[in-house]
Amino acid sequence: MRNLQASLERKACEFHDVIKIGRTHLQDAVPMRLGQEFSGYSRQVEAARERVEAALPGIHELAFGGAAVGTGLNALPGFAAAVITEIAQETSIPFREARNHFEAQGARDAVCFLSGALRVYAVSLTKIANDIRWLGCGPRCGIGELRLPAVQPGSSIMPRKVNPVIAESLLMACAQVIGYDATIAWCAAAGNFELNVMMPVIAYDLLRRSSCCATPQEISSSGSWTAWKSIALVPKALWTSRLPWRPRWRRLSAMKRRQNCPMKRGKAVARFGKSRANGAGFSRNSSRPCSTRSSRWGTRIGR
Repeated sequence: MRNLQASLERKACEFHDVIKIGRTHLQDAVPMRLGQEFSGYSRQVEAARERVEAALPGIHELAFGGAAVGTGLNALPGFAAAVITEIAQETSIPFREARNHFEAQGARDAVCFLSGALRVYAVSLTKIANDIRWLGCGPRCGIGELRLPAVQPGSSIMPRKVNPVIAESLLMACAQVIGYDATIAWCAAAGNFELNVMMPVIAYDLLRRSSCCATPQEISSSGSWTAWKSIALVPKALWTSRLPWRPRWRRLSAMKRRQNCPMKRGKAVARFGKSRANGAGFSRNSSRPCSTRSSRWGTRIGR
């Protein structure tokens, strides 16, 4: 988030001398500087980072030592402190024992607070991405105030068409983060009495959305607008040229084709008594001959 904020601040300084028209209600308003507009984007990211940092101390409280319902029944004296100290040393995270074990085990309000902060960050990035798309639309018949880099071919029949695919990928990632927040909020409200049994899915969604919010380290050092390739919330696989799942998908497809090939099915068909010489065989549970019929989906065996 700091890297993204710094990148937006650099663009605000670079665009300081560019005069443009401000817009309200999607209509022309009064003149302003393009750098002023980008300074607003930078402040949005900075405020989102401050909200996330304010939510972290609540996450550092651990419910060790509360035992079944928070009373500490059968817990050895000093057990919680020793375990939490070991975890803090291993992870370099300032974990500490919860001040109230009944709250820590029966509710997940701190996680919900952090999830809400990440949702606000996703909302801010959605606004920024949409503004970038609108400012770069056209360029002949649209606003065309920004020239976005061509990161992939736009169209086979429109060679010079540049689609804002990085901003669109960001919007999809933001939608996913907002969906995770809805799940976490619902699960945090579903705690009953002395234990919230929805903690597994809360942890799963929080880790998944945190990975979505991770900013790649490859921030453009040149300061060009290609820094959008490194914008937060965009999974790296969305903008790399070679997707990680494609080779595996091709290997699986090749395996399926070999399995469906009649020449490769000889051993599997032989289990049912089929003879390669005459094409006839016997069923597994009977001495009656059975007919075999091959198709592209496999071998069918009938009486």
